[in-house]
Amino acid sequence: MQPEKSDSLTKLLERKQRLAQQISNAKSCLKKVERAADTRRKILIGAYFLEVKCKDKEEELVKIMN
Repeated sequence: MQPEKSDSLTKLLERKQRLAQQISNAKSCLKKVERAADTRRKILIGAYFLEVKCKDKEEELVKIMN
């Protein structure tokens, strides 16, 4: 009976490892999507700022950028 317990424990530990890897992969994918959305948001805010605040004020824009 001892080998059966060992086999079932081994199978459970392997399953736990596979699940941990799946969780890690899902978290990584979610972070990637969130970073892409954040980057898009920043680009849109920057474009809005340039259009509204710095229109025809090129010197002010250069001053802000430096």
